Amino acid sequence: MDLIGNIPNPNAPIPDLIGMRGGDVMAGVVPEPAGADQFNLQVAQLHDEDAYGTHTQQTSNLNDVYQSMQKYFPTITAQSAILGNINKEAPSFDFEQKERGVKVGGVGLFQFTNKHRERYNNFIKEKGLDNSIDSQLMYVHDSIYGGGFNTEQIGYGNAREIRNAFEGNDPIAASDMLLDRFFKPKDREASRADRRSFSQNYYDQLSNL
Repeated sequence: MDLIGNIPNPNAPIPDLIGMRGGDVMAGVVPEPAGADQFNLQVAQLHDEDAYGTHTQQTSNLNDVYQSMQKYFPTITAQSAILGNINKEAPSFDFEQKERGVKVGGVGLFQFTNKHRERYNNFIKEKGLDNSIDSQLMYVHDSIYGGGFNTEQIGYGNAREIRNAFEGNDPIAASDMLLDRFFKPKDREASRADRRSFSQNYYDQLSNL
C-alpha cells in the first residue's frame, strides 16, 4: 500500500482503482474527458491551471470526491461543509495533492500534516487499504463517527459537535465545526470566510440536484 508522503513501490501490483481519481476503470477502456456541463457539481472557486490542473480536471476530481463521499456522509450539510473545506485545503481536489512551497507540508484532500498524517497512515495500514479518495474520506468518517482511537484524538466532544452540525441545515455552522474542531489551524480566521462561502455554494448546488 502507498502511505501518504511515501514513495510508491514501482514493482507493486496495480491497486484497486475503485474510489480513486478517475472512478472505476475498465481494462482497455479509456473514458472520453467530460465537458464541464456533464458534471453534477461545479467547483465553487476554480484555481490556477498551471498549479492545480485544468479547470475540467479540477471539476472532474470534485465530482469523484462527491461520488465517493455519499456512503460516508449522507446529509447535504455534511457533504457541502466537507467539499467547501477541501476546496480551500486542496484546490485541485486531487487526493495526492501536496502543499506548495513547503518542504514537508500537507498532503491529500484534507492536507493531512503531523498527527493527522501519522494517524491516517496507521489507519490505512491496519485496514490494508491503498491511499485513495475513499480511504481519506473513510479516515475522516472514522475520526468523527468511529468512537475509537481516532475519535479520541480529535476529542469526543469535538466529534459530537461536528456530528450535530452535520445533522442540521446550516452549512456555514458545519464548516465552522470542521475548521475549529477537526482541522484546527493556527490562524483559523485567515481561511474561515472562504470555507464558509465555498460550503454555502456546494449546499446550494446540492439542494438543487
